[in-house]
Amino acid sequence: MNALVLIALLWLVPFCLCLELGRSKGRPEAYAYGIMLGWVGVLVLALLPARGPGRGRRECPHCKEGMRADAAVCPHCRHTSGGEVPA
Repeated sequence: MNALVLIALLWLVPFCLCLELGRSKGRPEAYAYGIMLGWVGVLVLALLPARGPGRGRRECPHCKEGMRADAAVCPHCRHTSGGEVPA
């Protein structure tokens, strides 16, 4: 029984915390911090900045992928602001 409690405190709890922190910061790779680093991973992830569209970026209205704010054509789906797709 004591071994299970020790495993939960040293591995499972930091893993769950890293998943939650990663979800809130837009970092899908956060599970690796919890698995490989344990409590140190929680600390590292807490200190990392949040990801997102970022400065100078926006979301394509067609495919919902990130693109530069000043781009006229989405690099992922080739959708333009005017609605037509270039050849």
